Amino acid sequence: SVGGVVPMLGADHPQLLVYSYGTKHIMLVNADTGAIDYETNLPILASGTVGFSGGSAYIAGAIPDTGRDGVWLATADGYYFFDRVTKSLTSKYSIAGPAQLAENLGGDVGGGYLFAPNYERGVQYVDLTKPDTSYYLGSTPFAAAFPSLYTPDGGAVDAGYKVGIVTDEDSSQVGLINMATIVKTDVSGGRNTFAIGTNGSKAINLGAATISGAAVDSDTHQVLFMAGYSTDIVVGQLDDPALGASWKGLSDWRTQRSVTGYNYARDPHAVAVIKNLGNGKSYGYLLNGSFDKSFQVDMSGILAAPSDGTTAKNLTTNPTTNGLIKTISFTSP
Repeated sequence: SVGGVVPMLGADHPQLLVYSYGTKHIMLVNADTGAIDYETNLPILASGTVGFSGGSAYIAGAIPDTGRDGVWLATADGYYFFDRVTKSLTSKYSIAGPAQLAENLGGDVGGGYLFAPNYERGVQYVDLTKPDTSYYLGSTPFAAAFPSLYTPDGGAVDAGYKVGIVTDEDSSQVGLINMATIVKTDVSGGRNTFAIGTNGSKAINLGAATISGAAVDSDTHQVLFMAGYSTDIVVGQLDDPALGASWKGLSDWRTQRSVTGYNYARDPHAVAVIKNLGNGKSYGYLLNGSFDKSFQVDMSGILAAPSDGTTAKNLTTNPTTNGLIKTISFTSP
């Protein structure tokens, strides 16, 4: 069964890497024809899946890396690079306990790192510029920065603003880190660490919405928050950390509780944000839990819509009736 789908840009035709959560199996698929270009069981050494609150996986997530012509995989062994040309696992980055595998991986591969919030109640910074080197924000400094964020469940990075986004599991809490401020320290004989610099973090409560994951567009700096076990969404506008002391983290947001017709999609989180190059707008996508449709979210349209004036910033008009959220139906094979 398909767990995740990642676009690959290095082939001479549109190509997808498709993987399963519950097995070590992957495929490279011709996106024009549906033909399988290549398939294999990856040599992941783990004898069992990694468990999360809502499921388990041998491969929990993936981030494409066009520059290196491959994809970074979050696996039960750690973080591997799958080389599309050689069709092999190459670089591996280990996970030093008590850190755990990220259920929903983020990263800025152009900036040279993966961003992996995890159930340690911390964040692993995987340094792609060095072999098997990571830096950790442990539970104590994490709790100091984000005292109401107890179970880091999702990670995303705005590569333009250099802002790491951490979402709590099934709550309204969000943590933002200005990655330009972090200070990394190499520790001899122990875990390397990183610290957040002055005014480098923001803890935000989105109100009554239940969220646990996010995806962001690094050009428009718009974020779609959602959850595996909720039908709520929040669309947020990131603030520029270059503002310094006046940085708010999120300059604005809108909340829609219980999106009409949406069945929650469980774990890991089925969310993406894509910028339309034709109109310059970003659109969020949610996979419906019944696998018969997806939802397209007009991000800027949602942010411009009127709210009720509360701190939750609830929309006053149902976005599925005015076209701000549309459904795309399909037939599952």
